[in-house]
Amino acid sequence: QTVSKKLAALLPAIHPLERCRTRFAEILGGTAGSPLLTEVTNDMHMDVASESWRCLALAEEEFEDPFLPSAIGNFEAYKAAKMTVPKRALNGVCGQSAWPRTCSYW
Repeated sequence: QTVSKKLAALLPAIHPLERCRTRFAEILGGTAGSPLLTEVTNDMHMDVASESWRCLALAEEEFEDPFLPSAIGNFEAYKAAKMTVPKRALNGVCGQSAWPRTCSYW
């Protein structure tokens, strides 16, 4: 989780879509175009994970059994979660990705 938080701190600077960089900066309390220089809290981390879908115009309903915050610490929910292909085709930078949340993170 520590590495994922470090990546989340970089998103306002490295995400390929300006609207996503701006939104991540808002969530993290930073500035678009610059990495966050303070620690990413657990709440910020969850908000960034959710926004990584929203900035691509996706929602949890568009996946079958996605990994959601409710699966953290819940082994049965964790096992049931999958990172499936979205139910609809994506456009843009992550359009060919089978892992849109990860694509959006990167």
